[in-house]
Amino acid sequence: MKVKRYKEEWVNVIRQNVLFLFLLGISSVVNVFLAFALVNALDKKLVVLLPPKLETEVSFSGSKPSIAYIRSMGFYATSLIASYTPSTIKFQFDYFLSMVPSSYFHNVKKKLDEIRKEEVKYQVSQEFGTNGNIKVYEDRIEIEGVLRRYISSKLIDTLPVRYIIYYRISDIGKFEVLGYVVKKI
Repeated sequence: MKVKRYKEEWVNVIRQNVLFLFLLGISSVVNVFLAFALVNALDKKLVVLLPPKLETEVSFSGSKPSIAYIRSMGFYATSLIASYTPSTIKFQFDYFLSMVPSSYFHNVKKKLDEIRKEEVKYQVSQEFGTNGNIKVYEDRIEIEGVLRRYISSKLIDTLPVRYIIYYRISDIGKFEVLGYVVKKI
């Protein structure tokens, strides 16, 4: 009797082991599949910077952004370098520099540092208001408007200007500023 019971228990143990091995095999196949899916997803990740006060719908087709996105980012980048006070200029220029890739960083930083020193020294504030004329090209954005400069709340200058922001969209979809130019109209 004990031998028969021992054989039954042994057969049950073997069946359980086969079942566990089968489940382990399926679990391993699923884990390998998920690992490949994760690697594939990480290779195709996309970084999207959104400016504050985004009022229009933007979209991406693959890694190519819509014109509305480029226009919004260009306007935001322009507002960082065109409208400031002596107390906010450092923060705004630093944030603008965070949008500049390392290969262009030194040139842009040098230009902004010169402006920063002079504006803080003379306590100049400035504001830029666009007239709505924003043109988007393949490598640049042109924004026209009026630049007003103040010293101690006294208006010292009003100029019609055009800010030209040179940009690129990186392989991962990040908006990068390569430089800028301010032209009097």
